Amino acid sequence: MPSTTPNHTTDKKSSENLLLYKGVVVWAKVYGYPWWPASITTDQRSGKWFHKGKYWVYFFNDPQGAWLKPNCLKEFNEENIAALTPKENHRYYKQIIKAVEEAREVQSNAMPPEEIAALAQAQESTEDNAANATTEEEATEDEMEISDASQERSLPHSKNNSQQSTPSLKRKRESSRKRNDKSVRNSQASRKDPSQKRSRYREVVFQMPIDRPYHELDPSQLENPQSMDITEEELVTRVEQLQQLGDLFCSKENEIKGIQDSLRELTEEINEKIRLLEKHFDEVYSIEGQVLQSLKSLFQSRVTIPMLKNSRAGKPLVQLEKSCGPNSNAIRSMAKQLVRQWKKMIMDTTPSKKNEETSQIQETKEEEYPQENNSEKEDFAEPSDGTKDANASLEIENEKPAIQFSVQDENGKNCSEETENSHNVNVAPK
Repeated sequence: MPSTTPNHTTDKKSSENLLLYKGVVVWAKVYGYPWWPASITTDQRSGKWFHKGKYWVYFFNDPQGAWLKPNCLKEFNEENIAALTPKENHRYYKQIIKAVEEAREVQSNAMPPEEIAALAQAQESTEDNAANATTEEEATEDEMEISDASQERSLPHSKNNSQQSTPSLKRKRESSRKRNDKSVRNSQASRKDPSQKRSRYREVVFQMPIDRPYHELDPSQLENPQSMDITEEELVTRVEQLQQLGDLFCSKENEIKGIQDSLRELTEEINEKIRLLEKHFDEVYSIEGQVLQSLKSLFQSRVTIPMLKNSRAGKPLVQLEKSCGPNSNAIRSMAKQLVRQWKKMIMDTTPSKKNEETSQIQETKEEEYPQENNSEKEDFAEPSDGTKDANASLEIENEKPAIQFSVQDENGKNCSEETENSHNVNVAPK
């Protein structure tokens, strides 16, 4: 495949040998695109086909145009067609082939550049010959008028003969005057438009069209430049100003070129960053899919408290709640549900705070009053043989739903235990 960047050494040689004119078919190269068939035409906005060393080019099979330098143009021939057409796997292959077909049709219908230049020169020579012929006719007619006047002066004595010869002379003079009028009109038209002789040749041959800045001036000032109200000093100052403006224009043009180069570099960097972001988004999508799949598997699996303690799975779930990816809503909702489920499971298995407080209070009482607890145990010990009958009657009464026992210890204190019913039974110690 040919290189996308043009080779300046070969392009200079080819541009020197290449004949560029309006309507010629060429290969054109634009930055970022391959070589493309095009033709040199006039720009609709400016009405020019050549401006500041650049040619206006219209591309085939693509309704676009561009101003290009000669080093970006090549001749449209079979060798360049074979060398510059891209391969079949190129993105613009089909469009370029259609453009080549259109360019071949236009080139086959158009005349070769040598014949066009020859025709222009022939037309110029014919116009010059016609102008010379008109001047010769004018000279001969003037000579005839002078000879007729001399003959009239030489024969004043023969009035009858002169009266007979005057009608024929009048006819000749009228015919000569008509011819003179036609020749004068043609000469005036040619004098008014002196560029008509070379206008077509200039349009055909590769020459820069002359933009005349004085087209708005009066014709009297153009014919007589001395009538213009300007002095030599003013003219010198204006020329100096013009030179300064030209230098400024060149400097600004160089600055603009530098800015354009920097803009191209920035666009390339931005495009690279966009590509990296696209790759990053693709990776994020794939990772999010894996995260969603793992969360679904956690929902379906049976997780225990020791598994949670060993794995410490709560921290990553809290981090997932703060995610900000494209599918973050689904991930956040699933992570929150899992956290709630695990918290509920932990709260159900652990004892409540009230039970813990009561157990702590009982432990502190046992530590403070160990003797009382032992006495209570002795009081509720198994009775002797003499008291079995009395206890038997108590057992019968214990079948009732609630009984209150009051027991006196050795010190004479009452140790009572309340039940649901309000009955009191006194039992004496041994």
